[in-house]
Amino acid sequence: MKLKTLPLLLVLILTFTTTSGAFASNASPTQLSPQSELNDLQKSKDSNYIIQNDPIDEANANIPQQGLLDFQPFGDDPGTGATRVNLVTYGSYAELATQDTATGTFSTIQNNLMWIIGNFVSGTVGTIIYNVVDLLLDNIEVSKVATAKTMVGYTYPTKQGQVWYDNSWHTLFESTNRNTYKYYYALYWNKDKVQRQGIKDFTPDNGYGPARIQTAAHYNNNSYIQTQAYNNYLQGKKYTTEEWF
Repeated sequence: MKLKTLPLLLVLILTFTTTSGAFASNASPTQLSPQSELNDLQKSKDSNYIIQNDPIDEANANIPQQGLLDFQPFGDDPGTGATRVNLVTYGSYAELATQDTATGTFSTIQNNLMWIIGNFVSGTVGTIIYNVVDLLLDNIEVSKVATAKTMVGYTYPTKQGQVWYDNSWHTLFESTNRNTYKYYYALYWNKDKVQRQGIKDFTPDNGYGPARIQTAAHYNNNSYIQTQAYNNYLQGKKYTTEEWF
């Protein structure tokens, strides 16, 4: 009995493996550990790796036009003990993190779901490839093998609580968010029997905002950031931070 049922069991297992999951076979998004994330941010801070702010972050920062939110506890501007909030964005040294990969005959896999960000944002294989190709359907040879890949990259928008002393501004508190941007890769055959590949970057320079924003506890509270910086100034000019996790 066991010898007769074993082949049937294998068939059932193989059938389930190849047909049951709507998601692509490599559904294990690469995630950095919190410590690795912190190390990446710290490396950028240590090397002063500052990049251009995302326009969305600037629009939502609620900081006056000059980029400063000034408070003068001792009168004249700036004056020793004056505080302000300054927005900077630290870049990331981490490689793009693969979220999902799918390969197969285009017509067969185009409606399969893929992870785009972690285990909670998904899209179809066809959507990924068409975003990269940006062509009409008849420009892709749907009977040929195609590959789609999703990746993400990070930046670290940071509000700095700064205090004026010794004739310059000093950062004594930082509140840091993490922005996640998506990247698509595609490999396919066109109607002319030529294999093509391409990538699409959903980044600010291409007109795209972050696909996900992870927010630190007090990032949106400028008054808190200033107060924390000033308290740190009173406590020996110490430096403290808060992050998104």
